[in-house]
Amino acid sequence: MQSTNPAAPVRTSSADVIDWRPEDDTFWESTGKKIAYRNLWISVPALLCGFAVWGLPT
Repeated sequence: MQSTNPAAPVRTSSADVIDWRPEDDTFWESTGKKIAYRNLWISVPALLCGFAVWGLPT
């Protein structure tokens, strides 16, 4: 059955972040910190590689 609420979030994959409240201490300790560190570990090496390729002389 589909949701009748048009504002209800639609989850397209398990990696989607539906609820994000980093200012809420309880949420941050239980869920937010894990998501933030996962994103950090993925994005830093990806950005490093991107800038390294961008900086190569052509």
